[in-house]
Amino acid sequence: MPRKPKAKKPALTIIEDTREQTPLTDWPESVAVENGTLHTGDYSIKGWENCFTVERKSLADFAGTMMGGYEAHSEKPKKRFNRELERMRHYDLAAVIVTATAAEVLDFRHHCGLDAHGALWGFALSVFATYGVPVFFMNDERTAARWIADLARHYVAVRTKKNFTKADLSAKVLADWAFD
Repeated sequence: MPRKPKAKKPALTIIEDTREQTPLTDWPESVAVENGTLHTGDYSIKGWENCFTVERKSLADFAGTMMGGYEAHSEKPKKRFNRELERMRHYDLAAVIVTATAAEVLDFRHHCGLDAHGALWGFALSVFATYGVPVFFMNDERTAARWIADLARHYVAVRTKKNFTKADLSAKVLADWAFD
């Protein structure tokens, strides 16, 4: 009688914040997902919660946050997202992902009639320039889940290497990421 192949244990466990309102569901098979409370961001890696974080936003949420809750000038009171970005800047690796295409972000028009043409793009650049936290645009939720999983896998592989540097992480991620 032939043996059943053993089920492979996921090589990586992603922690998804319990407050995530629309959790990602289409994760790669090599990833396990657990719910947990994260101090910063929506997704992290089990055991690396204070080093790695990804904040995910839909286009509507990104627009609402950027146009209603974000203050780029330090003399103004810091809003909730500013405080989160301030925490994120101290992580080894932090990013914001928006589930929308770059074209959708560039062409976004606010529902209340406010002409936002290009404003969200500028806000994304401002976040990166001010806090050092890049904003990436993902076509859909499946791509977002894969991107988080791939980035987390590369982060752990590089970070567990002896004599780790942030440049090592950047080089590995850029060399290995392939777009479908």
